[in-house]
Amino acid sequence: MDAFHSLEQQKQQRIINAALNEFARRGFRDASTNAITQQAGISKGALFHYFGNKQKLYAYLMDHTRQQVQTQLLDDFPGSDDLIEMFVLFSKRKAMLAKDYPLMFDFWYKAFQEQQENPHDSQMIRQTIDRLNTLMSDRIDTSKLRPGIDLPKAIEICTWLSEGYGRKYSQMHQQLDRDELLAEADELFDTLRIMLYKEDL
Repeated sequence: MDAFHSLEQQKQQRIINAALNEFARRGFRDASTNAITQQAGISKGALFHYFGNKQKLYAYLMDHTRQQVQTQLLDDFPGSDDLIEMFVLFSKRKAMLAKDYPLMFDFWYKAFQEQQENPHDSQMIRQTIDRLNTLMSDRIDTSKLRPGIDLPKAIEICTWLSEGYGRKYSQMHQQLDRDELLAEADELFDTLRIMLYKEDL
């Protein structure tokens, strides 16, 4: 990887963006290194000189973007004991990631969809999800939940809603404005609050 890191920053970023775009559009298996090199403006020989093969390029992108994804989604997470508030914030952070870093978001969203096909992806994605679940499980006030709804089930339901919201803005993040994205998260989770929480809350 030394040869790649010796390139000027602008050229490195051009190659990274081309690869993120191709893997996000077509997934690992169907991604074309020819398309990547064409978008990046380099030869196929140069790409393999920098990374060795397609698998190593993909693994590099996962490692390269993982820390930024985790920072955007999970760093400085507030100490709320309210499950819905936690998921609203997490969903809004995903929306901001999609809006501010669309290539990286689309790459990780595709990796999440295909994680069963790639154990390396699955492990890194699982680590991010486990970190979120730990943040939530350690803080949540379960007394707010309706009788018959336990915390694991509530987290599962919130996750379904968050992922459905994620699928929508993964397809529309270029057309929607930031305020519209954030307002929709509030509306969706306000409805879920009525379903999951006791009536007096």
